[in-house]
Amino acid sequence: MKKILAVYDADEEYGKRLSEYLNRKDSIPFSMVCFTRQEALAEYCKTHTIDMLLLSESSMTKEISELPVRKIVYLTDVQKVSPEADGHYVYRFQSSDHVIRELMTCYETMDMQVMETIAALHPVQIAAVFSPVSRCLKTSFALTLAQVLSRTKQVLYLNFEEFSGLEALFGRIFSSDLSDALFYHAQGLLKGQLANLTESWHNMDYIPPVRYPEDLFDMKTEQVTGLVQELARVCHYDVIVLDYGSSIRFAAEQFPICQKIYMPVKEDPVSQGKIESFESWMKMKNKMDQLARIEKLKLPFYRPFGSGEMYLEQMLWGELGDYVRTLVKGEW
Repeated sequence: MKKILAVYDADEEYGKRLSEYLNRKDSIPFSMVCFTRQEALAEYCKTHTIDMLLLSESSMTKEISELPVRKIVYLTDVQKVSPEADGHYVYRFQSSDHVIRELMTCYETMDMQVMETIAALHPVQIAAVFSPVSRCLKTSFALTLAQVLSRTKQVLYLNFEEFSGLEALFGRIFSSDLSDALFYHAQGLLKGQLANLTESWHNMDYIPPVRYPEDLFDMKTEQVTGLVQELARVCHYDVIVLDYGSSIRFAAEQFPICQKIYMPVKEDPVSQGKIESFESWMKMKNKMDQLARIEKLKLPFYRPFGSGEMYLEQMLWGELGDYVRTLVKGEW
């Protein structure tokens, strides 16, 4: 079911790097092939239909325009193309992540049915990470879980905390966030904007969390549930990891759609008291079936050194990573 995306460019190294990156992304419905000669491109088109062709505008010829290509996207050396310019343009000198996102946006406007067909054949599992206990490595566990699973699966990570700290952790300034995803969901535009909303770290994709805690206060639980369900329906991931922190407001409504519910805990009296209060509330709300599905985790003590991405690497390959690999073995 993979579509064909071709790159025609004199810079063989550029096309090779982009192809290697895209072909590792199993969730993207494209296989990429590279050409540095027009004759080779024309020969390939005798037996294949190219769904999208990426090339510089100066490389366009009458012969290429007559090839069986469904959509042409131009590589440009300038970041901003004149609004009067005709056609679709992608800035060459940006990260592979951003190039792929822009290409996917061009493709989605062309053929959304193919995206939905692939998603329908690819059921998504949802894992929730929640705990009423503070400082129990909730987010560290959730990120490590997403990273471990992403070694063999396509994973999307979502964080619903008021102050996630992910910008500092990943060392990035995000241009969009979960609030934007919710807006596009409400407008029925999420499918077309998904590629622009997601960021990547190693093999894991994520939609950045809210920048302003007020945005979470304004979100309705049914809207958030609808967003998660639409992401599961239209995206191309195997697993969605939902990191709720201590926000029971969203978590309790979405436990029913989760295949796994993990709850990191601690053994001190205050933490145990919080767990008992949470369990009493769940019983009072007649959520016994969901309570029974929660898997309590006593995570290994971890003393980090360094910060940012170094910390993330330590989690993945240290004691916490070993714990998670043992936890998910045979379950996912």
